[in-house]
Amino acid sequence: FKVRGTLAFDQNTIDRTRYTQSLVGRDKNKGGYSKYSMNFQNLNSQVMLSYNKSIKDHNIDAMALHEFNKFTVKNVQYGTAYEFLPGFISPYNFVGKYTAGNGLATPWAGEQTEVMESYLGRVNYDYKSKYYASASVRADGSSKFKKDKWGVFWSVGGGWRFTAEDFMKDTESWLDNGKLRASYGVIGNASGVGRYSGYRTWSVGSKYTQTSGGTGTPNGVWTVSMGGMVNDKLTWEETQTWDVGLDLSFLNSRLTATLDFYNRLTTNSFYNKPVSLMATGQESLQANEAGIRNRGIEFEIGADIFRTKDFTWNVSLNGTHYKTVLASVPEGSIPDNNMLPAGTYEANSEGWSAQGASAAQDGKFYLRGVGRDWYNLYIRKYAGVDQNSGLPMYYHRVDADDHAAGKYTDKAIGEDVFTTDPNESSKYEVGSAIPKLIGGLNTTLKYKGFDLTAVLAFQLGGKFFSRDYAENHYKSSTIYARTYIPSKDLINNTWTPENTGAYFPMQWYYTGSSYVEGQTVGSWMHTDMCLFSASYLRVKNITLGYTLPKSITQKALISQARVYVSGDNLFMVAAAKGIDPSMSLIGGMEVDAFSYPTMRTISIGVNVTF
Repeated sequence: FKVRGTLAFDQNTIDRTRYTQSLVGRDKNKGGYSKYSMNFQNLNSQVMLSYNKSIKDHNIDAMALHEFNKFTVKNVQYGTAYEFLPGFISPYNFVGKYTAGNGLATPWAGEQTEVMESYLGRVNYDYKSKYYASASVRADGSSKFKKDKWGVFWSVGGGWRFTAEDFMKDTESWLDNGKLRASYGVIGNASGVGRYSGYRTWSVGSKYTQTSGGTGTPNGVWTVSMGGMVNDKLTWEETQTWDVGLDLSFLNSRLTATLDFYNRLTTNSFYNKPVSLMATGQESLQANEAGIRNRGIEFEIGADIFRTKDFTWNVSLNGTHYKTVLASVPEGSIPDNNMLPAGTYEANSEGWSAQGASAAQDGKFYLRGVGRDWYNLYIRKYAGVDQNSGLPMYYHRVDADDHAAGKYTDKAIGEDVFTTDPNESSKYEVGSAIPKLIGGLNTTLKYKGFDLTAVLAFQLGGKFFSRDYAENHYKSSTIYARTYIPSKDLINNTWTPENTGAYFPMQWYYTGSSYVEGQTVGSWMHTDMCLFSASYLRVKNITLGYTLPKSITQKALISQARVYVSGDNLFMVAAAKGIDPSMSLIGGMEVDAFSYPTMRTISIGVNVTF
């Protein structure tokens, strides 16, 4: 028996200051200053009891664990304006206590805490390294849930090394090892639930009187605001998972192969189901009522192409293919909308909504329905430039409402037409964001003291929507708030009366029109123009090394010495420059437009062992 205990405390702090000066610019004659602080604290304790015992051909190991985790995040924002001395960046130089500059934070504070306690037990057993069995059970309690705080999850598994059987003796000359594995278990998840969704929440504030100088004084009137509807019926999401695998090695391990097939079914997935606005005061309520299935196959193949005393060359390839579909939804929960195919509904990454809802601002959505791909992209399509006006055109699918209004009567229902009105643009299914195959390729060559290793990653198929292209790369010049530097792709390729064959619409300055910035249904930049193939090939690492002969190192009392040069992320081949599909496996929808690119690193080093 062994007992081990750990206690850990982590703290991380983000502190940000923003300043705008009062001489020129958007805060002229005013200036602005804001301070933002976020503090993360995590307390974790574990006590583990382990047991190991071997009796002849029987081997057993067991473990019991208790874990406690408390996470706290605290936020403080302070905003002010009207600076006294231009250029003196200090909160004492500003007099506007309740007024912030343009785009700078107003005063606000918040604090959230999340606690989870867990109990875990696990037992592994094998007999003669031929038969294997394992079982585990765990109980997790989360503060996120009001009533059903605890979830109990379990798993069982077994393995059979069939090459150890007597009837496999005739295969020993070419089959070194063969093992069949199978497992089944239930996994819990609480990450999709807010920390206080099951509790009544309140926020407090105060009304204040504001003077012309930007200062304000609370007038003694408190404001108390009630949060969203209490949702105390939520509980743990449970995923039933089974896996079948096969491990093989041949010819003295010169060739190895691993194959796995898995199926994951979540029958009580978190789901924002539509509810009565009049009865609840909100349009949707999260519930454990949807079913999602994830199914896939994984493989890995390795081979020693050459294996001699002085020269070896090994290559390994791994990959995975999977698909996630919506398995079920509660009856009557799909909105009745003639614009969508029967049995489907529209959703963004955070919730579910009928088509045309205000959540469609940027035009990036998934069209989901029972049996459909969970990441089925559903966006507007760019139709080129209107030669008369230089404005962007969109595709519009003619429907019965158009004919009833006397529009597009020369076209049949279901046909596509062009329009320069973004509010008339239709959405189309343009394929899944999920790649067909994700994998990697590794190879190592060794010749006497030299070694060369290359690690590559690849992805085939799928679609990737680039927010960076939509919101920066193809951005039109503007004199509002900031100036965007147009991409060189736009140079000599935007519409003018003299350049009517350009691919991009005309450039313009901001005039306050929602059409320009895409504040209603999404601008031309939020169309399939910024949808790229998700396929890529990345050279993750190449390392060349040389190990000095022992005849030299032993004279210096060194057991081993190796010099090397290594390069990380040397280059990448993708659909367009600046596109990195590896940033997101779900189509780029949640990728921050201002994310840092992957860095290229070259290292030179020496490893010495005495």
